[in-house]
Amino acid sequence: MQSNRQTEAKIANSTGDGKCGYTTRSELAHAYAALLSRDELNGQISDLNGAPITSVISG
Repeated sequence: MQSNRQTEAKIANSTGDGKCGYTTRSELAHAYAALLSRDELNGQISDLNGAPITSVISG
């Protein structure tokens, strides 16, 4: 018996056809440590969003 189902692997997010930025936990931990330990960063606004990548990765 042959199945007509096709398997598609993908990573999708809520941006639709747009792009979404990602950061890893280790990247965030490094950034938070720097923000908490470096006086020159005190009171500044920091963007901790990763570089945008495609919203759908098919494989």
